[in-house]
Amino acid sequence: MSQALAIDLTRLFVSLARGRPRGIERVDLDYCEAALRDFTGDVFGIIAYPWGPRMLERGTLSALVQGVRAIWAEDGPASQDAQFDWVRRKLTGDPDGRPRRPRGRRIVTEIGRVVTRTGLRRGRSINDLPRSAIYLNVGQVGFAVDRATAWLNQRRDVRVVSFLHDLLPLHSPEWFKAGNQAYFGRVLDRLVARSDLIVVSTETTADQLRSHLERHDLPDRKISVRPLAPSAALGHARSPDPELSSASYMMMCGTIEARKNHILPLLIWRDQLRRGVAMPKLLIAGQRGWGAAAALDLLDRSDVLKSHVVEASRLSTPALMHLMSHARAVLVPSWSEGYGLPLAEALTLGVPVIASDIPVFREVAQDSALLTDLLDGPQWRRRITALSNPQSPDWMEAQGMAARYRPALPIRMAQAFAELS
Repeated sequence: MSQALAIDLTRLFVSLARGRPRGIERVDLDYCEAALRDFTGDVFGIIAYPWGPRMLERGTLSALVQGVRAIWAEDGPASQDAQFDWVRRKLTGDPDGRPRRPRGRRIVTEIGRVVTRTGLRRGRSINDLPRSAIYLNVGQVGFAVDRATAWLNQRRDVRVVSFLHDLLPLHSPEWFKAGNQAYFGRVLDRLVARSDLIVVSTETTADQLRSHLERHDLPDRKISVRPLAPSAALGHARSPDPELSSASYMMMCGTIEARKNHILPLLIWRDQLRRGVAMPKLLIAGQRGWGAAAALDLLDRSDVLKSHVVEASRLSTPALMHLMSHARAVLVPSWSEGYGLPLAEALTLGVPVIASDIPVFREVAQDSALLTDLLDGPQWRRRITALSNPQSPDWMEAQGMAARYRPALPIRMAQAFAELS
């Protein structure tokens, strides 16, 4: 193994302004922490600034990781989250109050402290990177702007390992904005051209990548499949919470966008409530995104849903995991996915999952989730209704399925780079 590792921090640095991570940024953080934890050689960070890429020492990388964890509230209990108390009260029957949101000024102040404390703006010339180092890019941001990784063309001694989350903009372009397919195609072309090893999280994505390379007469690349481990914050989720345990609710996680298919459970809840059927509450944890106008109209304008749907964005990971661990079930009705971290995390917690029957979920779920045809609305309704009662045989069977799930192990750098040698 090389004596030096340089991990690209660009996405992690940019994501500070978000205040809360998405799944893709949590993977970035996991790899950074794994590098600091168990890589035996020198470890550096690289940030592609507008004035050019700069190399950061290990101490700066470590300080950035600590700062990110603090801003994202990754280390504290769920109760430290500004929104958690409000969500918890809504789920347990207290309708009063409004969600407390982190103040934008506080986030800016915390980012300023991280930048000042770590000296992120300075750094060293990329030319100082030791020869034969490994460059690891998990966030893909460095391939979106050509000059961010163009320096690799002059450093042929550097071996490049890239993480490819999925090929969804090419494989399922109908779920993305116009122009995203062409944009992602350029990103993928640079990633393939500059990588010696491409890491993916599923065999499904690996097969799609091999087909893409063959179809476009692109050079073969070594491909390594490394499933994603659930968040370390699952440890916070296991603390007992009698009030949440007695609350009746199901949960969806992820950005509210067309691909995630929030419209399906919302229509089921609306129609069941109109019929007078008792339903659990539905917690939708995720920010509003693109292409989900029909779902957003239901959230904003359906009076019958207002008493049963709780919408919360920007929850910390510990709060998210704590709420997930007490849900009757987690719903993942996506039309397409690259992995499905909420599915893996719910199953790791032993929570029943009803998910769409798509290839990637067949692989990730390990026969531990109730995979359901997205075109079979009545079956979704029956399963949601059946799992509303934790004393029912259906719920007990689904919980037993979830208990069989075996999550992926945390990242080990030696394994991640094994195919390079």
